[in-house]
Amino acid sequence: MALIGGAVTAVTAGLIALPSFNGGDPAFASWTSAPAGMSAQERGRAADQCRAYQKNTASGMYSQDVETAKLAIGERRGAWTTVVLAGEDGFSAMCITDDSTHLFNRGMIGSIGKPAHRANPGARELSATALGSGTISGSNLSLAAGTAGPDIAGISYQSQSHGTVKATVNLGHFALWLPGEELQNASSRGMEVEVTYRDGTTGTSRLAF
Repeated sequence: MALIGGAVTAVTAGLIALPSFNGGDPAFASWTSAPAGMSAQERGRAADQCRAYQKNTASGMYSQDVETAKLAIGERRGAWTTVVLAGEDGFSAMCITDDSTHLFNRGMIGSIGKPAHRANPGARELSATALGSGTISGSNLSLAAGTAGPDIAGISYQSQSHGTVKATVNLGHFALWLPGEELQNASSRGMEVEVTYRDGTTGTSRLAF
């Protein structure tokens, strides 16, 4: 998976980052550890924006996948929106965007691609597709995203700097992010998350490539 904009490691391609030049949310001041929902209109607009950002990534090799992918995740953390588009053969594209910047100069960081060895996770399993840290508009952030088994209802990460960071889990996908470089080595060392299952029980899972 391709990483857009820094050192985040993804399964096959790379992380992409597009800088912001017009103000924005300095030091992620508005960021929240728990995501907020978005209206249907906001989700549709954010998905369209992510498609526009990603359609020419990797010289356009995923342009068809981007066009046909469905919106799996649309969340808001303060001024920031996160979108995950999901398609065939494990394809996914992720965009984290600072919506407080000018429409034509918004910073974006994300990932795109297909897993090298795709296997659907078991009912209580997680599989990472993007994991690590990157830079947007001169500030560092850490992110984790991937696929989740059908028995998984919630995921959270206990951050040393930010406390409990909750992921959005929807349509078999999950995503979370936080300011800083805390997960910069997670792609090789792994990271532990807490999982809540649909029957109300809890457990832990380790994300790694």
